[in-house]
Amino acid sequence: MKKRNIYTHRSQEPLGLFEQAGNNSKVMCVPIDYAKKDHIVMFCNGYGDILRKPFAVKNLPLDVTRMMVDR
Repeated sequence: MKKRNIYTHRSQEPLGLFEQAGNNSKVMCVPIDYAKKDHIVMFCNGYGDILRKPFAVKNLPLDVTRMMVDR
């Protein structure tokens, strides 16, 4: 894959995933706002449409994974 991102030090892999999917609605993004106590997580598609409103999870490694899978 040719680098097309102006941020050359950032991963080019997400661009490849979007290209492979062919349609941004087939891509799920899980933005996470990391914090010391509670993280904020949400789910959206490749267009940025919110699929699951933001929710908080405690800063415990197993808790974050479990909450995301359960939701």
